[in-house]
Amino acid sequence: MFTAEEKATIAKRAAEFEVTNTIRFFTDHKLKESAVCLLVKRYKQLLGSGKRQGKENVKVTKVENKKRGLPLLLGEVLDRQVRMYIEK
Repeated sequence: MFTAEEKATIAKRAAEFEVTNTIRFFTDHKLKESAVCLLVKRYKQLLGSGKRQGKENVKVTKVENKKRGLPLLLGEVLDRQVRMYIEK
């Protein structure tokens, strides 16, 4: 797995130089084309959201994973309290 900073670096390079060139450049990381395409898509979304907020020079330093799975039924606070109670 990659850190959020590494994902941003890979996505930035792929957005500038194309996906296949990026895969060849990062040969030691064993990247898949579909994974790089998804990183580029997320990178461009983050750039676009920064520009929509009125920022001109937007730098994306991290590409975080989106939350996966179903939303918590109890909410974050109650869920955290229940987990702490169970762990004790």
